[in-house]
Amino acid sequence: MDLTTLAMTLLIALGALGVDAVWHPQDVILEASAAGRLDKASIDADLINTVVGNEIDRISQTPSVAAKPDVHLARQGGIALAIASAANLQSLVYAVQTRFGHQPDAIKIALFGEDGAAKVLVTGSGREQVATFEQEVSQQKGETIVDLLHRAALIGMARIDPYLTALNLMERHATDKDFADVETLVNFAKSQLPPMPRNPTRSLFENLQGVLALFRDNRQDARTWFALAVRSDPDNAVAMLNLAFAEVQTGDFRDADDRMQSLVKRLPADPTLAATSYMTLGAARAGLHDLNGADQALAEATRIDPLSATAWNLWADIRRARGDAAAADALHRTALDRSGNFENYAEVAALYFQLAWQDNQPVTRNNFINPPPVGLH
Repeated sequence: MDLTTLAMTLLIALGALGVDAVWHPQDVILEASAAGRLDKASIDADLINTVVGNEIDRISQTPSVAAKPDVHLARQGGIALAIASAANLQSLVYAVQTRFGHQPDAIKIALFGEDGAAKVLVTGSGREQVATFEQEVSQQKGETIVDLLHRAALIGMARIDPYLTALNLMERHATDKDFADVETLVNFAKSQLPPMPRNPTRSLFENLQGVLALFRDNRQDARTWFALAVRSDPDNAVAMLNLAFAEVQTGDFRDADDRMQSLVKRLPADPTLAATSYMTLGAARAGLHDLNGADQALAEATRIDPLSATAWNLWADIRRARGDAAAADALHRTALDRSGNFENYAEVAALYFQLAWQDNQPVTRNNFINPPPVGLH
């Protein structure tokens, strides 16, 4: 690079840093390193970045209304960081961010060999709520280096954003129902929270524990957890929805109807949550044998979110219960046609289970779930 090009690069970078580095701060800075060869494999920092970055992307893509992903790799930042990286000015970017009150989280992944085994040292630091941590992760029998790196990235993300990581793990194990890691992470994260009567973060985890209880068909425990989540944060619309869902599951349709009538008066702005509110209201009214009221609620749910396969399918069930088989079949076909669209958020029970508006109906899985994210790496 000649002097003229270098000077222009510096001028552009410094000009961009004043705005772009502030408006597009790095939420997570990823640093990777490797200490030479490991047995017959040669792993460099680029490969580690790719593997760890894919794992972080997977967690960050978890659909969540209560905790929007704010995790980005440093190499995927705004123009200021891109220019600064080309000119080796990353430290200046981070200094400017710190100057304006933003201290990004950091995950450092260091792969090394010791006593004939591969190990990863995961360290991290960042904002005030993220304590500095250090954990050594050893390669297990039969585990590849790539799998080891994925596991190390998961551990790092569990420390940086335990809620989103727990939510992602729950989705991964929705089929096999092996939630041991989820529960360990949730219990650890809750133990770090101050014991305040109202705590929105604790409400998120309590709501998640209620969803886990539903996976075990333990409806009373689920109802207890959702009630605790509402008590910890009365503004948590997701917990309100799930509590009404559990009340429908336990046959307490009047409680669910009252709760949803209250919620639809201050309807969530998000169309998915708003539609789910009317779906739950419809199920409660069906349980109270008010099929006309249920029909009206489901019509409103599909108007708010016409892409919700779950809403169309529940409306089909209501029409069938009213004896209108032709309309029910048409609504069911619409549900199937909508089945490839985004369905729900991971912490909302309607993503996983059907609203049980008939007496003594067991907890059963929803036939319509979110399509898996598709990406090329």
